[in-house]
Amino acid sequence: MSSESFKDKHRIAKEAFTRVRSLPFELVLVMILRKSVKSLQTVVNEAMLWLERETVTASAFCQARYKLKHTAFIELNQKGIVEPMYAAEDYRQFWGFRVLAVDGSRVMLPHNEETRKAFGSIAYTNGKDKQTLGEHCYGTASVLYDVLNRIAVDAHLAPAKAYEVDLAIAHLHHTTASDLLLMDRNYPSYRRWRNSVTDNARL
Repeated sequence: MSSESFKDKHRIAKEAFTRVRSLPFELVLVMILRKSVKSLQTVVNEAMLWLERETVTASAFCQARYKLKHTAFIELNQKGIVEPMYAAEDYRQFWGFRVLAVDGSRVMLPHNEETRKAFGSIAYTNGKDKQTLGEHCYGTASVLYDVLNRIAVDAHLAPAKAYEVDLAIAHLHHTTASDLLLMDRNYPSYRRWRNSVTDNARL
């Protein structure tokens, strides 16, 4: 995370994280990955106390957070977890197969105009006479998960009305003929499996 090449690829502008500040690139990444349920200011205070640095405001952390690209976390997962796991060749298998499962889920996102344009929204009703009360921003998350080794091999966050089968197809480049791929009955699609079963994961 401290390498300049990694920083260059995953910051929104070349000017971001260039000056020495209280919140350098790698510290912001680690603080996001901690995923605490505490208040944001408490998380910042605890991190700075641990590092023996003067604390900063939650607003300053939010501004630093906006300078990161989401691609940083994709590469961290691939380079720091997925690739080392399978490079060791002692990972858990079932009769010589990796056991992979794919599933999708709707995720509620912050409700603002920028998010709505990127991901779309879904209307909600009062549940009785189906009268529409409003709408909220959602995304569709899809994850390809190694069941035995408990790691996410690949993941996508797509627009609210994305088709789960399309997202499953996008995961296929992470599978091989040495994989068993599991999914539930919500994934029926002749288009999905017609050409992929023999070339990729076995069902």
